Formats: sequence, C-alpha cells, structure tokens
Amino acid sequence: MTREISLDEDFETTSASDTFYVDKTKFIGEWYRNNSPVTLITRPRRFGKTLTMNMVERFFSVSYKNKPEPFLCREIARDSVIMALQGTIPVISLTFMCVEGQTYEKMIYMLSVLIREVFEQFRDDTRLKGIGRENAAYVREILNERYDDNGDIIPLSEDMMANALARLSRILCHAYKKDKVIILLDEYDTPLQCAYLNGYWNRAAEFFGLLFKKTFKENKFLDKALITGISRVSKESLFSPFNNLPVCSVTSPYYEDTFGFTQKEVDDALAEYMMMEKREEVKHWYDGYRFGNMDGMYNPWSIVNFLSAKGEIEDYWVNTASNEIVSNVLQYGSADLKDKFVALMQGENIVATVSEDTTYKTILSRSEIIWGLLLACGYLKAVKKEGKEYTLAIVNHEVRIMMDDLVLAWFKTENDQRSHDDFTKALADCDEERMQESLSLLSMELIGSSDGSDHEGNHEPEKFYHGFVLGIVAALRNRFVINSNRESGTGRSDILMEPKDKKNDHGIIIEFKVFNPKEEKDLEGTCDRALEQIEKKKYALELMRRGVPQDRIVRFGIGYKDKEVLVKAA
Repeated sequence: MTREISLDEDFETTSASDTFYVDKTKFIGEWYRNNSPVTLITRPRRFGKTLTMNMVERFFSVSYKNKPEPFLCREIARDSVIMALQGTIPVISLTFMCVEGQTYEKMIYMLSVLIREVFEQFRDDTRLKGIGRENAAYVREILNERYDDNGDIIPLSEDMMANALARLSRILCHAYKKDKVIILLDEYDTPLQCAYLNGYWNRAAEFFGLLFKKTFKENKFLDKALITGISRVSKESLFSPFNNLPVCSVTSPYYEDTFGFTQKEVDDALAEYMMMEKREEVKHWYDGYRFGNMDGMYNPWSIVNFLSAKGEIEDYWVNTASNEIVSNVLQYGSADLKDKFVALMQGENIVATVSEDTTYKTILSRSEIIWGLLLACGYLKAVKKEGKEYTLAIVNHEVRIMMDDLVLAWFKTENDQRSHDDFTKALADCDEERMQESLSLLSMELIGSSDGSDHEGNHEPEKFYHGFVLGIVAALRNRFVINSNRESGTGRSDILMEPKDKKNDHGIIIEFKVFNPKEEKDLEGTCDRALEQIEKKKYALELMRRGVPQDRIVRFGIGYKDKEVLVKAA
C-alpha cells in the first residue's frame, strides 16, 4: 500500500509513517553544529523552507519535551549527540509572510499583529507567574490592545517592536529556566520586497535593520538563529551590524541537497507510486535546478503535486509576490537586459555578470543584480560560473511556461486575449491595418496614466511601450528569432524579427517613438520619424546578413501619445 500525499507544511503531519515524506532531518544536525550563531538560507519559493523551519522547531522546542517520536525512524536518530537536545531549547518561530502592505503604516500594523500573536502564549496568567514581575508587565503591555477614535487597533510602537523578539528571548529563558533560545524567521524578505514595490524601501530598510540588530546581533539570550527567504538583501541595506553572517544562497555548497529533491529521491518516489514510465517527462518539466555543486535538483512542490494528481503533468509552480518584482525589474530594465531575456526565452544560454546581493535602491540601474534576483527566484540556473561571470539558462519546461506568463502579465487583463492574439497574427502577416486596430484596443484597455513610469516615478514612456510590445511579440518566438536592442547597421533597432521560415515569413523591424510636439505636428509625423531612423541607421542590414531578402523586410514605425497609438509600415 502506497503512502498518502500531503501538501501540508507541518512537519508532524507530513512526516507521519503513512504519508509520503523525503527525509531531510540530517539538516538539523548540520545546521546546529555550524559555528555561526545566525545563518541566512535563500532558496526559491516552494522549495521546502517553511517545512524545514517547522521541522527544526518541532525538534528543539521545549514544547515537545519527551516527544521524539516523529524523529525516531529518521536519519537524525543516528546522531545521538543532537538527539539529546530534542525538546530542550525554547524556540521563537515566526514568519513575515503576511507582513506587507501598500503603505509603510500598513506594513507596521501587520507586524504589530504578528508580534502580538507571538506573545499570545503568555495570555494565560499562570504562565506569567514564572517570568518575574517586570517581564509580566512587559507582556501585558504588548498584549493590551488600544483603540483610536475610529475604533481601530493602535499598533505597537516601532521601538517596542524592534526590541520585542530580544525581550521575548529573555522572558522564555526565565520561564523555562534555560540559558539560550533558538529564533527561526521564515520569509524575512517579504516586507522588504513589498516596500520596494510600493515605494517605501528606505523607511522599511531602516526599521528592519534595527530589528535585526536587536534580535540577532545584540541579543545575549540567543543560542542560534535561522533566517530563510528568497533573495539575499545586501549587507549594506540590512545586515551591516553582522561581521561574518554566513549566507547560503543557491550557489553556496552548504545544505545543497536539503531544499529540493535529488534524482534518487524522485526515482524512489516514482517507483513507489508505479510511475517510472513518466520519468523522462517529469525530468523535462521539473528537473534542472542547481544548488551549490548539486546538479539535477527537482522542485519538491511540483513533484508532490504531480504525485498527488496521480501523475498529471502540469505547471504547479503558482505565482507569488516574487514574480511581481521580477516583472517590475524586467519591464524597466536596460536594453541589453531585455535582449538577453528574449534570448533566454528562445532557449539560448546567455553570459552575464551576476551579483547575488539584492540592492533594491539601485536594482534598475544594475543588471547584475537583476540576474542575481532571477537566479535566486529559481527562474534561471548557473550552467557555468567564472568569478562574477555566469552562463545562465532557463531551468526547465515548467519555468519556461511561467516566464511566458510573466511577460504576458505585464499587460494582460481578462478581456484582452483576443486583442493580443489579433496583434500577433496581424504582425506575423505584416497587416498594418489589423495591427493598428488591435494595438489601439490594447493601449486603451491596458495603459493607465501612470504607465511609462517606474516604481520611483521616473517617466520613460518609450521604454515602457518597448517592453509592452516586446511581451506580445515574444509569443511569436516559434516562428521568429526575436532580438531587442540588438546592434544592426549603425545603431540599435528596438525590435528585430528574423523569420525561421524565410520563404513564407517576412523579416520585421519595429521602431518606437513617443509624440514630440517640437518635432512633429501629429502621430503620423512620429511614425515617419521612426521609419526615417530605421533607414538612416540601416537596421535592415542585419536581417539581410542573415539571409532575409531585402524585398521581404517590412519596417514598422509605431508612434504613441498617451493612450493613442499609430502604426505605419514601409
């Protein structure tokens, strides 16, 4: 009889004897024995970070004293030294998953709710008796909810929240008569990503920098801390007080087989559920991740869902906030970045400088940070690494589908699919009138008054329209080799499309211009200016060099004025 499949992130439920579970308990000993009091581990979403944190909590927490049963048949049971620590250390475990908001004040409010939830264990007055009068008064102050004139709960002060986890460490040591505590913080970067997207990064970074300093650096009651997230926020932004904070990123050799399934683990699962005939298809869809020196790692969320669905192959990697950041930086990224992104979507490997430190303040001006973010989020893998030069590729088929959706999400709404399809068909057919009709409809539906401005309000409409149309054009990559801002003639064309079938499809050049009343009187003049640039810069030479006859090259000038658009062919 095969085991049941659980999608739960609770260790005790998932690791039950009649439930499918891949044993990762050796991590407990590996992590606890490392020399650093604080460890940061970054992995893509849905790679088992939350389940791992729950496993560590369940192992060490004094709440589970004399309850070692879930670990007795696991690999960690062979480690008698670490097993002696089971149920002996107070643990503070929390996640920043819901600490977000469109404003800094909303984010602070959500953190206040979380802090109060962490202190809820002391709501019972009998628990307060063992922690001393001063500590008991502090707990009551935390839990005492006050209301403003509108009846809304007043959040805790920022100073109180910055000190709350360090103070709770002291309280737990008093309550359990222990010297030290363990602190587990999951999804530490969620509020920071939200702060970047909503324009209050500086305030958030300053506050969380102080919270982390008080909790992890100056906390004399801290034994060890484990922090997990997706991205590695730069030391200057958040971790400046830490001298030697070990960061176990996707390229680090530490814990390389803890998050994700190895080939053997997947093979064992397929054999147990009698699905070995699907091995190659599963490999094509879900394999390909590389952590440290461990190649061929699988997305565990996708594998568990695949088994649960009785072998149904689908893209199970659902969208989350990390996609929004990636979409943002790709949309407003440099010409070179867009060009390489299109190459990746066409199945090519690219070479790029990569920084794994995410510095949100300068992310749009530094493509190496964007490539590092794509690597951390699990969209790309490092095929080869030489210093900061990485050869990058899309991980697998599931990720390729997601990246398609990511590009479409730049502009897609529930009602625009027909217009989107109409535009791509019209473009492939070089039908100027149909292109005009469908692109006008898309522009009216999808381009708001703030579009063309990045998250900091910098207005760059041509860059926005370029990314907008490029996202649509990417759907034609099976018929065309698509280049964005590629050197051609004596300049760089906005979009250059080389037909794979040179007998039946045309070569296409697209140039974008935004209406400039100082240079032209109407949008037709804007399109003429775009077409003149195509001729002046000799953009067609690149397509001719690739074997496209001159008489089969169609040039399009696309002019924009707010939501109004005009397409003109030559």
